[in-house]
Amino acid sequence: MKKLLSLLTLLFMIGGLFAQGANDYTKWRFTVEQKPGSNEAILVTKAITDEGWHGYSSVPASEFSGPLPTEFSYDDASKFELVGAIEEIGFHTHYDEIQEVDVTEFDHEGIFKQKIKINSSEDFVITGSISYMVCESGGMCIPGDKTFAFSVKGVKATASVETTKADTPKEEPSIEEPIQEATEEATVSIQDLVFWEYKIFETVEDKEYEIILTPDFEDSVSIVDPSKVSIAKSGDSPLEFSEFKATDKGYVSIIKFEGKEEPGALLNIKFDVNHKGAQSTVEQELPIALASTVRLTKGNCEPKTYEGIGASNEVKKSYIELFVGAFLAGLIALLTPCVFPMIPMTVTFFMKGAETTSKAAGIRKALLFGFSIIGIYTIIGTIVAVLFGAAFANWLATHWVPNILFFLIFMVFAASFLGLFEIRLPSSMVNKADAQADKGGLTGIFFMALTLVLVSFSCTGPIVGSILISAAQGGVIEPMLGMFAFSFAIALPFTLFAIFPNWLSKLPQSGGWLNSVKVVLGFVEIALGLKFLSVADQTYHWGILDREVYIALWIVVFTLMGFYLIGKIKFSHDSDMPYVKVPRLFMGIAVFSFVVYLTPGLIGHPLKALSGYLPPMSTHDFDLMGAINGTDEYQCEGDVLYSDFLHLPHGIAGYFDLDQAKACAAAQDKPVFIDFTGHGCVNCREMEAKVWSDPEVLKLLKEEFVVVALYCDDKTVLPEDKWYESKVDGKMKKTIGDQNLDFQICNFDNNAQPLYVTLDQDGDLLASPVAYDTDVENFKTFLKLAISNYKMNK
Repeated sequence: MKKLLSLLTLLFMIGGLFAQGANDYTKWRFTVEQKPGSNEAILVTKAITDEGWHGYSSVPASEFSGPLPTEFSYDDASKFELVGAIEEIGFHTHYDEIQEVDVTEFDHEGIFKQKIKINSSEDFVITGSISYMVCESGGMCIPGDKTFAFSVKGVKATASVETTKADTPKEEPSIEEPIQEATEEATVSIQDLVFWEYKIFETVEDKEYEIILTPDFEDSVSIVDPSKVSIAKSGDSPLEFSEFKATDKGYVSIIKFEGKEEPGALLNIKFDVNHKGAQSTVEQELPIALASTVRLTKGNCEPKTYEGIGASNEVKKSYIELFVGAFLAGLIALLTPCVFPMIPMTVTFFMKGAETTSKAAGIRKALLFGFSIIGIYTIIGTIVAVLFGAAFANWLATHWVPNILFFLIFMVFAASFLGLFEIRLPSSMVNKADAQADKGGLTGIFFMALTLVLVSFSCTGPIVGSILISAAQGGVIEPMLGMFAFSFAIALPFTLFAIFPNWLSKLPQSGGWLNSVKVVLGFVEIALGLKFLSVADQTYHWGILDREVYIALWIVVFTLMGFYLIGKIKFSHDSDMPYVKVPRLFMGIAVFSFVVYLTPGLIGHPLKALSGYLPPMSTHDFDLMGAINGTDEYQCEGDVLYSDFLHLPHGIAGYFDLDQAKACAAAQDKPVFIDFTGHGCVNCREMEAKVWSDPEVLKLLKEEFVVVALYCDDKTVLPEDKWYESKVDGKMKKTIGDQNLDFQICNFDNNAQPLYVTLDQDGDLLASPVAYDTDVENFKTFLKLAISNYKMNK
């Protein structure tokens, strides 16, 4: 049980870690060193990382490799000039064996000093941003960005002008300057221990922002009376502040601003502090930058709705409807290639030792197995949804790390089924008495359930997407109930098989027959495990498993399975088979027939029955069927973005960028057909093979629409000027897939693929979006309704 709790704790810690950004591990301090009346100043930036974290120099380690350097960019440099390079304090250089370059970094605290020449006679605020990376000693690195603001005095300031105490460091006394009195020295020392942090948020009102100030003092300093802190704008600034009010969040004010630029401002903060038993008044100036505004996030998207002819009158589902729908989705998920092959693995797992285990103990373990599945799905799934948002299901289903891991898991199980080794619990657990075995057995059962959940979630991610989307928008009860119902359907057959494992063991000649089943399942595991490798291959464009290679491997695997069934191949642990029994003969005939069915796929046959399991036709190097059918010529002139690595099926000449598609639609006076799809989307391939291939559907798509395929799992990183912060989860969207998925969620409140949407040139819906449905007539009706509404609206 301790191991189980430790694993859960680790999962939660990992979830919390990835939910945080680099700014959660780094504090920034911004001050200005400037002598009264001087036309030069030094901008001082201090970075303080948490224990065990470190940051990097502003000088890149290498042109082509190494960590991201700390880079400073300035919003407006018209009032100053940068002088010389950045001076760095607290850094050390060492050779990084992993990145194979010399890396300059700081541990815990690093200081950047940038000298400037002042070109303004008025006081001003310098604003800008820092892009940086921090890394944990264990090797995990997180990129981040931080806005900054510096308050600088104008050139005409004289020595009699009081400088900003918060921004002016303690100076060493000189002959020309009298030594400061003790009281003033005490005030200066307190200034070094008192800091203010601020955050600015957008509000629902246009051109209004909320600013929250929070003190971040050293332990030896405290505010005497927080209610008497005085905060007001200092100097000229287009920003208007309401009165700051003390709240549980901090000191809050509303900023009003009209204009396109994002200026800075200076706040004067006055308060009484207690430092080592002595009370004094501190007055500071805090420069702020409106550019540091946190944009609207979570639940502020406005999904499009269709209310025209043929609109679906959908109402919010009740909890009972949600439970039933999620339960049915779970039953459907049992038929996916990730879940179904796990059933015999479970039977094999629980059959070990079943003869020496009491029936009550077997039922107890089976129920624990079922409850483990439900608990893991419900608790972990809901936490993942809340922490990461709906996009995490897409990540798990498409990222190369989980897919390669699942591919390896399937290969390991396949090798075990073929007799290379046997997967079993440690012998110490098997040989103990029932009471002792319970403790070890619980851990084994839990890990078996965890393996099932992890492997199945890759395939079922799109199915549970509609459940997770409610969590991303702030729902809690809905995803919990939905995940419980979904996992209950998944757990039910596994639990029944676990309770009655001897359903298989009591069959005639159970030993030889069951071993043959395991071998056949080993071949099936190899074939189905290739799906995970294919998903990673398609998503990252590795070119390892193109369609013809994938089909060739399947032909080889199932041919070997056929030879095994008719006795031409024998493994070391197989029983002697003097003759082929009739059931095995019929199974062999079925397998060889399947191989014959696969063979035309090598020259481009669509193989509609397997469309969801095979790579798309666009990856086929020798597509004879495509050459015969030809390609679509209904496309605007000019290069199609991303067409070198993204493709549409059946020779449709469409687009992969929505703006490009809209421009073409305006030029050709056609509606836009959006296909939200993915490289690893099984149902997308089925729709393309079974529905899009219909001659009438294909004619409508080619001639009546401008088609754009938005891949929601593509990992291609876009240029930095195309990155943006999501309104759904507040995270930076950098890849083609992330931006397409974010667009789908924000505009259509859906994150599952496929999703088909028709829009006019103003971006309005022409029909209710449709999802996975292999009924060709329904899809024709959807397309014809969109065409009719488009013409009627004109």
